[in-house]
Amino acid sequence: MKRKHVFPFILGCCLILLQIIVCISTANSTFKPQISFATISSTLHTVAYLLGYYVVGIIGTIVLFLTLFSINNNVRSSKRKFNINDITKVAVLTAIASVLMLLEFPLWFAPGFYKLDISEAVILMGGFAMGPGAAILIEFLKNLINILLNGTYTAYIGELANFITGCAFVVPAAVIYKYHKNKMGALLSMVAGSLSLMVIGSLLNYFVLIPAFSRFYNLPIENIIDMGAAVNPLVSDLKTLVVCAVAPFNLVKGIICSSLAMLLYKRVSKILHI
Repeated sequence: MKRKHVFPFILGCCLILLQIIVCISTANSTFKPQISFATISSTLHTVAYLLGYYVVGIIGTIVLFLTLFSINNNVRSSKRKFNINDITKVAVLTAIASVLMLLEFPLWFAPGFYKLDISEAVILMGGFAMGPGAAILIEFLKNLINILLNGTYTAYIGELANFITGCAFVVPAAVIYKYHKNKMGALLSMVAGSLSLMVIGSLLNYFVLIPAFSRFYNLPIENIIDMGAAVNPLVSDLKTLVVCAVAPFNLVKGIICSSLAMLLYKRVSKILHI
């Protein structure tokens, strides 16, 4: 990192950290801004509140984003550098993935707090077009934007899980497709990504995420198991929760996102390769 990058990098990190602190400190606040059109003043008050609440994190994200790409473009290597087209494509794909992340729905065999979204399909297409590094970056920015705009209801455990499992899905697929850019390579990459998502997601839930969720919320693991048993009769303990609910959930997510990417990639590949 060159000296000229130090200040904007630290500034971006500090602004993002400040936004996270604000989100945490107001998570239990009884004040929720309600848009009222009864008077102009109340509407302006709400707009001002929303801008003040979100603008710090958004500015920090932009500063950090541009700094990281500036650093990347100053690295001397024989590989193709990220250029302005790549930055634009990453930004657009991040925006689309962030919106799709909000359109989530549960599956009938898993507890309600496991919700499926199709944002990984967009990130997978970005990984196919620009490589695994771009896929990781889009995945990170998607979750960061979701935290900045919506806060967290899971003590950041859900966002961390989404990032890790998302990377477990898109990175293996993007790596395989990078070296086998044909239909068979695409199919193998999606199969590998879906299996990786299922395995890593299951292990992560069993050893880290479910225990962490239980600890942060002072919620006994038995209660979480009961939530699973209420919708899936095969669930009786933590192992069966993971095997009979979490693993199939992640596999279904991988299949759905892979299918969407396969259907859409050829239609958008010309745009992604501009």
